[in-house]
Amino acid sequence: MSGPFDPADGTLREFSYEQSDLAILDASEEAININWTSRIGPIEFIHIIDRLPRNNETTRALVGLGHKLRRLQVSTVQRLIIKDPSAFDSTCDFIRLDLTETESVAWQHLTQPDILADIVGYGQNPSQLRTTGPPYWLDDFIQQTATYYVSVKKQDILDEAKKLADDWRTAQ
Repeated sequence: MSGPFDPADGTLREFSYEQSDLAILDASEEAININWTSRIGPIEFIHIIDRLPRNNETTRALVGLGHKLRRLQVSTVQRLIIKDPSAFDSTCDFIRLDLTETESVAWQHLTQPDILADIVGYGQNPSQLRTTGPPYWLDDFIQQTATYYVSVKKQDILDEAKKLADDWRTAQ
């Protein structure tokens, strides 16, 4: 893992587990993002995030369909899934939903030559993460979406995210 948090440069910490399971913490002044390898696809991700508590104003999602990013109503995304689930599954490569002003969740299918993986992520403003800690549902969200070894080690990842938030405060 890298050294202490530097708000000017941010920091990146990687947790590698067996069978290509990994988690990455990416911290900057704007957000601490926790990303992990996932065992779910875009449709299942939509169903899981639909059950998460979120701001009533959160009705739009950023969705990558056919390599084009679109800002869509969540209800429109749900209708696309109902209309043709296999088409949505095969063309969707990115989904992000801002739950509140300070936190968001995302799913992404990475197709770079050395990486072929589905990644789920959670991001939150460092000051908010330090003040309130991770939301109560994040542990369960990781359990529902992460690959096996990430699920087993999720508490280590969450503890490190909290430490980064504390380091962020100290660096201010």
